[in-house]
Amino acid sequence: MYKTNFLYTFLIVLLLMMIGENSYGQIYGKLYQKADAEQYYGTVAKSFQFSTKEVFSFLKQTDKVLMFNINDNKLFILGDGRKPIYPDSVVVSKKEVFRVFSTSLIRELISKGKSDTISFEKRNSVLTISDGDYLLELAAICPPICP
Repeated sequence: MYKTNFLYTFLIVLLLMMIGENSYGQIYGKLYQKADAEQYYGTVAKSFQFSTKEVFSFLKQTDKVLMFNINDNKLFILGDGRKPIYPDSVVVSKKEVFRVFSTSLIRELISKGKSDTISFEKRNSVLTISDGDYLLELAAICPPICP
C-alpha cells in the first residue's frame, strides 16, 4: 500500500514538473532557412504581410509569446494569456487552436531576415512566420500549451 501511494505521488510530481517545464521558460518554434523549410512544409497557400515596424508594435504588447491562427481567410494574433493583439477587439473561443512562437525567436527572425515585411503564412497543415531568407515553424499548439 505504502509503495503504491509513493509511486502515485512520484508520478504526479513528475507530471507536474513536465507541465511546468513546457509552460515556463520554454522556447517555442524553430528558425529555418526558407529554402529548407519549403521542402519540409510546402509552398504558401495564404499569406498576410506586415511591415517590420507593425510586427515590433505587436511584440511590444506581449512579453513571452505571439500566437496566431488563420481562420476563414482572416489572421488573428494573440499575446501572453491569449490577449488579443490583432485585431485588438477580437473575441476568440478558448477552444480555438493557435500556433505559439517565442518573442525572442521572432526578434531573431527579424534580425536575420532583414526584410521590410514579415509574413504570417499558411502552408499545407502548418502555420509559419517568414522574413527574408528565414522562416519560423515548429510552434507549440495552444491549447493545450498556452503560456
